[in-house]
Amino acid sequence: MKNYALKRLGFTLIELLVTIAIVMVLTGLLVVTTGQVRMAADRMKAKEACASLVQAVGSYYTDYGHLPANSRTAPERDQIVETTEGVFDVLAGYDFDGQNPRRNVYFSGTHARGDSRGRAFGGVWDDGSSADLFDVWRKEAGLQRGYSILLDYDYDERLSDPFSPGRNLAGAVVVSWSAGKDGEWERGSARAEKNRDNVTSW
Repeated sequence: MKNYALKRLGFTLIELLVTIAIVMVLTGLLVVTTGQVRMAADRMKAKEACASLVQAVGSYYTDYGHLPANSRTAPERDQIVETTEGVFDVLAGYDFDGQNPRRNVYFSGTHARGDSRGRAFGGVWDDGSSADLFDVWRKEAGLQRGYSILLDYDYDERLSDPFSPGRNLAGAVVVSWSAGKDGEWERGSARAEKNRDNVTSW
């Protein structure tokens, strides 16, 4: 009698399970890596927007000899304004409260995503009569969705770092930041829970 070795066709159950396990591990690693890359890209976009805001305010200052404000009568001491307030209208080329009669555009970014101003994120929402700048993260209502700008309205070229008490940002007339993905920030330590994901211009 002859012994015939059976030809093996396909995978054994163990080989199939090992292959599935390897594919699952590699997929998990890919998902984690993709999320980290996306977060790094979002942070870089926010950093670029902060730097562009600082440059826009500097260009406005060069043209008009004063800093833009939320009203024609600017405050006399350093103040934080938001890119969802009138000051951004001025930077976007609108003559808000008579502050940009030449209608120069100092900040023009990508168009915001979202189906309404209340849900916009990731760029400039411009309705033809006013404009707001929203950071890159989609956020719930009640969280900070725009950028913050600290302006040196007393013109002493010294701003107090909002996240490091006692530290002055010498030579600065404007700094900007995003509250990050969580949409929250607070004055005080940069290590505070709400400040850990902030993105700053300095």
